[in-house]
Amino acid sequence: MGSKALIVVDMQNDFMEGSGVLPVLGSNELIPIINEHIDSFKRDGDLVCGTMDYHPSGHISFVDQGGIWPQHCMQDTDGVEIVDGLHKFDYIIHKGTDISADSYSGFKDDNGAKTNLEEILNENGITELYVCGVATDYCVKATVLDAIALKYDVRVCLDACAGVSAESTNVAIAEMMGCGVSLTQTRNKMK
Repeated sequence: MGSKALIVVDMQNDFMEGSGVLPVLGSNELIPIINEHIDSFKRDGDLVCGTMDYHPSGHISFVDQGGIWPQHCMQDTDGVEIVDGLHKFDYIIHKGTDISADSYSGFKDDNGAKTNLEEILNENGITELYVCGVATDYCVKATVLDAIALKYDVRVCLDACAGVSAESTNVAIAEMMGCGVSLTQTRNKMK
């Protein structure tokens, strides 16, 4: 196993354009691009992890519970599933499983409860992360900022990300760059 890992953030049915309850513009077009990344990492013997919102019914982030999002990625629904056509991950990390805590990051909930992502990365000797998926301005950004705080060398694969809005995506990109994140624009320049 190499020292690199690809983190594919929340490529789930509920976030897909045209079918999801919380669609991210351009999300469907990411599938073949992310598959190229997955294949490249696996060819090189590197790790591929996927994160997924995995909310219980009545989750605090839902509008009917006082949150800002419609019900999405609820456990035991089609919406929670990884989108068809995406190549397989080595690990899937569930986040947002605590009904009383919001969660954008693949590393921890907003209440500080950790997922098993950091443990998996450390067990596999990972020091360098490449992050892609949806949404650039929410879960991708939160995952990236937590990775930086944990001292990983982080790159965001911009060609394999989509955001909720152009304005908030630009703000998120600037924030990530301000924290020392490297950006990649093309698959050819990834490694």
